[in-house]
Amino acid sequence: MADFNAREFFELGSKIAAAHANECGYRTAIGRVYYACHLIGSDATKEKGWFVPKNRAEDHSGLCRALKDHNQTRIENKLRDLIELREHADYHIKKPSSGSCRYCNNVVDKQMWERAESIASYILPKLEDIYPQQHK
Repeated sequence: MADFNAREFFELGSKIAAAHANECGYRTAIGRVYYACHLIGSDATKEKGWFVPKNRAEDHSGLCRALKDHNQTRIENKLRDLIELREHADYHIKKPSSGSCRYCNNVVDKQMWERAESIASYILPKLEDIYPQQHK
């Protein structure tokens, strides 16, 4: 069996957002594009020797730390923004108390989806470029 191509999550997220242009579709699509970035970033940094994923929740922040530690702060900052969008889309179904996240006053809509898609489109190729030369 071939390895799963995590980029397919990005493609699926785009298809979901186009086919289901509503809050549920956008929430789902944001999650898929985030996981495309997370999985590709985790694999690339592991191959590079920067980060060893443990398949636990802390891998999300661990990947960000590895990017920061290796002078990839622009990618790290964008990934953190995408994480916050994904968490908002996944967990903030009702209007939470103030201070939960910077997106809590916003509905998950086309504009929020487009922000997530734009971030993912920017960082995916940069995460793929982290792979060691012999891996490409």
